Amino acid sequence: MFRIIDSRFFVISAVELARKLLGKILVRNINGQLIKVKIAAALNNRGGCAYVYLIYGMYYCFNIASSIKGDPQGVLIRAAEPLDHHTIPVISLHDEKKKFHYYTNGPGKLCRALNIDISLNHIDLTTSNLIYLEDAPDLSQEEIVINKRVNIDYAGADKDRL
Repeated sequence: MFRIIDSRFFVISAVELARKLLGKILVRNINGQLIKVKIAAALNNRGGCAYVYLIYGMYYCFNIASSIKGDPQGVLIRAAEPLDHHTIPVISLHDEKKKFHYYTNGPGKLCRALNIDISLNHIDLTTSNLIYLEDAPDLSQEEIVINKRVNIDYAGADKDRL
């Protein structure tokens, strides 16, 4: 078992944090291994706090604030790899033919699978027992894949920002 990540880990830029989060373990009722992250919209929490919000009136998004309070930066957690598919409450017996990551391969699906909602907004991930991150070995550069943002043609010049 790995140690819980402390607050010093998060006092960096969102770009640095996005890379460092890869491979870390998100713990919330079930265990999910982070596999893909994307820089999020501005936040105003200090590093290590959760930022949860509702989009389209039906999907929650889970972000992790980085840097220090007043320097709004954060990372949107876009997907996770389940470590034990039997612990994911949304998987029923008839669904087991699907790939297990199907239930956590998007920001809204991830929140649904981990029961992440607005009640976790502003939770300190370094002290909470409801949701937290466990440390894990850093991924090598060869294991990290960086792609352009998708489905955001409306974003103009920002659509190519990583």
